[in-house]
Amino acid sequence: MSTSLYFELNDDIGLAPSHLRKPDGTEVENPRAGEPDTINNLGFPVSTPIMVDGHVTDSVDVVRIFPSEDLDPVLKTRILPNSRIVETQNPQVANVLREQHYHEIDPPKSEQPRKPKNTTAPAGEED
Repeated sequence: MSTSLYFELNDDIGLAPSHLRKPDGTEVENPRAGEPDTINNLGFPVSTPIMVDGHVTDSVDVVRIFPSEDLDPVLKTRILPNSRIVETQNPQVANVLREQHYHEIDPPKSEQPRKPKNTTAPAGEED
């Protein structure tokens, strides 16, 4: 089993826009303007070797990652829902995130293993 690494988008990147577009097309002021916004997707280039006219070449496709409870099966990466945090088990993705506007963090509390509650009475308090 691979170990997950967690990265958070820097606070000065991905800020909420000054205006929001309503379904009818009108724009209204955003009360959260300038605040750090959640991540809604990331794109990573993935190179795949293919045969073209008898020669092997690379085809580069963009794999999009969205907020999810599960890791993407190709990139072993996900965006934690309603957050600015990316979890990855992919060393290449981790390197890309380090080179971009992300910093490595400890696993969020929601992702840390839960400790079982102590159901036994403390010593000396037995009947």
